[in-house]
Amino acid sequence: EDIIVTFARTGTKGDTGAQGVQGAQGVQGATGSTGSTGSTGGTGPQGAQGVQGATGSTGGTGPQGNQGVQGATGSTGPQGVQGATGPDGGNAGTLDNLDSSQFLRSDANDTFTGTITGNILHLGGSQISASAAKLQVNGFMRTGSVYVHQGGSSPNTNSKELANVSGELFWDNQEVWNAGNDGSGSGLDADKVDGLQASSFIRSDAADTKTSGNLSFSDNVYAVFGTGSDLQIYHNGSNSYIDDAGTGVLYIRGSQVELQKYTGETLAQFVADGESNLYHNNTKRIKTTSTGVEITGRVNINGSNGRIEYNNTAHTFEFFTNNTKRAEFLSSGHFVPGANNTYDLGNSSYRWRNLYTNDLNLSNEGSSNEVDGTWGKWTIQEGEDVLFLINRRNGKKYKINMTEVE
Repeated sequence: EDIIVTFARTGTKGDTGAQGVQGAQGVQGATGSTGSTGSTGGTGPQGAQGVQGATGSTGGTGPQGNQGVQGATGSTGPQGVQGATGPDGGNAGTLDNLDSSQFLRSDANDTFTGTITGNILHLGGSQISASAAKLQVNGFMRTGSVYVHQGGSSPNTNSKELANVSGELFWDNQEVWNAGNDGSGSGLDADKVDGLQASSFIRSDAADTKTSGNLSFSDNVYAVFGTGSDLQIYHNGSNSYIDDAGTGVLYIRGSQVELQKYTGETLAQFVADGESNLYHNNTKRIKTTSTGVEITGRVNINGSNGRIEYNNTAHTFEFFTNNTKRAEFLSSGHFVPGANNTYDLGNSSYRWRNLYTNDLNLSNEGSSNEVDGTWGKWTIQEGEDVLFLINRRNGKKYKINMTEVE
């Protein structure tokens, strides 16, 4: 059942008109006979009054004193015999000059067009009261709704409904928040959460974009990707890690991929369908090409003690053992020892099988021979039938006498 509360504005009260001429009094009907009055039963004894509780002192806005203990209720005396009902006194045309249509029926549905003024209106088990510009509805309704509306006597486009739906309170078809339906699963669609709009949060169930601010992770807090926690990105307080802990391959893809220092210095560069470059201290040192590799600077092979270096300045290949240069190819193409009169070509155990030369130039300059202690510088040249020797110190020429053998 619905309770309809209508708020109507009362206009300004007009002046009281002059009192009309009183009509002639109608003929009074005959008075019915009065029945005899029954005897009154004796009054029961009154119970003793309970002790009155002490009244609390009234401060400026002090607390209310404790209520005294209520006394016991006295026993009710026996009811006296009811007297016989007298005959109906008749059906008058008016009551205090007011027709019956000007009264509200208490035993049937009725309608009023004026204004009822008062402090409290009781409707069944509910109580409606107004004070300090507030409308209060106390009690409960088992079924139906309460409508608050403006104008007319029934709900309209300006009406708002207060209803109980399956134990939840709804206002204008929207569920009203309360402590009982707070939290997950309440079904309430709030305007804000902790003062923040929904646009301030990133969706977990749909594609979304973070528009400002940083997403920060503390040390040892992982950003984890994949159902089996396959990819993990984290910082452990000392170092940063990208771990491919799951199955498959870790792909880093792009038309050009660069590894850089946090300051922007290039460490490595990879160009799709093109070169790959490795840098040292922001200087390119190795570059791949369609035919091989280009190297800028020296090339060290197998460490610092034993290595082969390409000297990009002198354009030479240098061979080192025990961190000492033993031989090198000069830019002219000549192969020379790393130091003069120091290293042998072969030894007593490991000899070259054949030595193919044109003229053979011999010199022990800087030392001496084992016969007379002098040093010499000679060139052996081949003639058609003989060998010739040229002394490069004095320019003299000789031929070697040879005997043919069979």
